[in-house]
Amino acid sequence: MIEEEDKHVVSYLTLRRWIGILGIGLPWACWIANGTINCLNLLNNHKLVVLGSICRYEPEENLKSSISHFYYTASGPLFIGIIVTVAIFLFCYKGHQPKSTDKWRWISDGRVTTLAAISALGIVVFPTASVEPIPDNIFVFTTTELIGWIHYISAAVFFIMMTVLSLVNFRRRGDGDFGTGDHDLLYRWCGWIILISISIVFVYGFFLKEHLNWKLPVTFIFEALALTAFGTAWLVKGRIDDAIAVQKTTEFFKSIIPS
Repeated sequence: MIEEEDKHVVSYLTLRRWIGILGIGLPWACWIANGTINCLNLLNNHKLVVLGSICRYEPEENLKSSISHFYYTASGPLFIGIIVTVAIFLFCYKGHQPKSTDKWRWISDGRVTTLAAISALGIVVFPTASVEPIPDNIFVFTTTELIGWIHYISAAVFFIMMTVLSLVNFRRRGDGDFGTGDHDLLYRWCGWIILISISIVFVYGFFLKEHLNWKLPVTFIFEALALTAFGTAWLVKGRIDDAIAVQKTTEFFKSIIPS
């Protein structure tokens, strides 16, 4: 019978990997889903959708200015589903309790991931606002500026917590050392990429967007970059103990298969 410690190792590896996969895949899944539905005109297909007296659905650009704006598009349910799933995984992930000798031991895995999970839910419970009408909005509303600010704060807290995980939590070692692991440089890169990316999003969105008026989806690009760094850190963290997981799994099957 597999021991409790073995279950703990395997389940945490799985959680780490899925958090990483969903984080990296979120922007591209939303873009591809929205583009596919628009190109195939599925929301105007009477075999799939009962339109009734509702006006014809008019799709806009497949790629939106930010990931958050996919909430209102045809890929909105996918956007909500992925973020809620990540939030649930983060709630379930408590990580390891820091030792008394650990650097910044009060920043525990459980505290950081719980706050990240709450902020992730805030992203979908309080959708982004828009100063302009959204023609391809599948809902009957667009949120107010107040709700939009709550959304921005939730997103900022989420990315800050992911930065903390990469720069602090993931760099801890079981022997009490800090910043001496084989993947330490990668975690530092991921953390700084997240922090710099969301800083650029903030500066561009609130100070430069109206003046530069670039056609490129700057916010989407740097949000996707931040999520890629976030997901990479989690995937690497999920692979560190691969040898342990394989060994434990092999021992388990050997124990239940007759020789």
